[in-house]
Amino acid sequence: MEFDREATVGTAFAAQAAKARPSAWWWLLPPVMYVLHRRWYRALKQTMLAQLTRTQREQVTSFQSKATGWFTVAAGATLLATRETWQIVADYGWPVWRFWSLVAVLMATAVLTPAVRMIGDAHTAESVPARSRPATPGRWFDPARLSGLSGAEDQKGTDDGRS
Repeated sequence: MEFDREATVGTAFAAQAAKARPSAWWWLLPPVMYVLHRRWYRALKQTMLAQLTRTQREQVTSFQSKATGWFTVAAGATLLATRETWQIVADYGWPVWRFWSLVAVLMATAVLTPAVRMIGDAHTAESVPARSRPATPGRWFDPARLSGLSGAEDQKGTDDGRS
């Protein structure tokens, strides 16, 4: 089951418009803002989920679970990379400022790479004529075309010699 973004975006905007977000002035008292924002988000989520069909709710929940899981994986990888960077700096006897500059460069690279790619993908999607776009957003192949393959062809690969 794929996440149907187009069907849920309108519902999300309608639900968000129903209740105003807490004022940014509450950040002067961070614990209060945290509680207010959490209540606002919980109410927004309940309103949005109530307007979705069961299939859409399952899609949203599945997407959020996967996103949370990948965020956890990325956080762990960041900690591992930081530890390894510290080990390199310690092994070579470099100053601490070099460690922090390496960490800053690595983090900037990790953030900018997908950001630039997403911007490029958005420009590419805009330049493709509407008729040639797939019916489902983000889906550039048709699994129905693959249904004609037999099991033997799946294992052998394609005719061009690749396996």
